[in-house]
Amino acid sequence: MKLHAVRLDGRRQEPVDTGERERGGTFADAAARHSFLAGRAWLREIVGCAAGIEANRLVARFDCPSCGGVDHGRPGWTVDGEVVPLAVSLSRSGGWAVAAVEDARVTPVVGIDLEQINRFEGTELDATVFTSAERFRIEGQDESGRPLLRAMLWARKEAVLKAAGTGLMTDPASVDVLEQQIRVGRRNYVLEDVDPAELELPHGFVVALATAC
Repeated sequence: MKLHAVRLDGRRQEPVDTGERERGGTFADAAARHSFLAGRAWLREIVGCAAGIEANRLVARFDCPSCGGVDHGRPGWTVDGEVVPLAVSLSRSGGWAVAAVEDARVTPVVGIDLEQINRFEGTELDATVFTSAERFRIEGQDESGRPLLRAMLWARKEAVLKAAGTGLMTDPASVDVLEQQIRVGRRNYVLEDVDPAELELPHGFVVALATAC
């Protein structure tokens, strides 16, 4: 498993394909549009390097295990009509991005999520996105440590639901992520909290990784 991190500010928004460019154009906010396109261009370079393929030859694809849709779900790539055998995941937050890339023959699906801790200082999400067991764990934490715990739990949820391919179409409050290994749908997943310092991320972030097992 290869994990990567990059600061998106100032990064170029190429190469991307027509579909990615059109999707980026749906963002009304210029900063959000840049984050999307710069992140996709950066991921394309990583995938091209891992696969030994020129980045501009890659065509983005998606796979939704719920409905079979190809415009949403798990990200992937093709080249000359053939699927590139890599499991990939991308997350952006606070001007940074992280990515996970693995040989799909070793680990068929992965999910990664990056979150800013200061986004979780309030309690407004507690009743809607966390399970009763997770809320109990949060309430048992010192007040000063609750934002970190909320961010870690949310990052785990995002990571595993990305790996499952459903994203937030699955109610996050229905997925308890207190244990290291959990089941979502028909698959078991291993959850891991990644040390942001290992990815040279600045202070104030958390990273979670989910892999199928």
